Amino acid sequence: MEQKVPAKVVKLMKIFTMAFVVSILLASAARPSRTFQLPWSPRRGVWPDPRKLIDKNVDGPSTSQMVFDPWSFTHVTHGILGYFVYLFFVKTRQKMGRARGVPEMADAFFMVFVLELVWELVENSNYIVDRYRKSYREYKGDSLVNSLGDIYCCLFGFFLAAWNTNVAIIYILLSEILLWPNGLIGGVSTVFKPPK
Repeated sequence: MEQKVPAKVVKLMKIFTMAFVVSILLASAARPSRTFQLPWSPRRGVWPDPRKLIDKNVDGPSTSQMVFDPWSFTHVTHGILGYFVYLFFVKTRQKMGRARGVPEMADAFFMVFVLELVWELVENSNYIVDRYRKSYREYKGDSLVNSLGDIYCCLFGFFLAAWNTNVAIIYILLSEILLWPNGLIGGVSTVFKPPK
């Protein structure tokens, strides 16, 4: 069902879109060999090949190194799920007669952004990279532009769900079917698989 997306959320999405485009343009000016490292993560590249935006491989040498890859679809799902958690919270509060104290959708959009940013930091920690490597041999962590792309995909997912929940549900079902066994379910099971 199509809904009217609040003006604040539309404005935030425009701001994040502009920031994303500017970040990608700045990253394309960096030398392909430029790397950076956070204390808890392996050394990562900024963007190994600025002429390439998308990598189609689930497990290849440039997976998670370009702006978008098959895993980007799972990050759209993160945003959609973030919206549904917000919606569940709002509906529950309303049923309990406690509409006061419910955050605005723009606040939820920002919270989803912060959670996705935290996930990108955790996902690229040595521990999680090593867990993914057990199933995906070529994985070496995300490049900077891939992390930016993942965050943008998450925000797009939230925006999509805020615009039309039916389309968002169909998106999740289709992306999980098309990415099987590597979608969100596959990624979660890889991270939480008990060690042998």
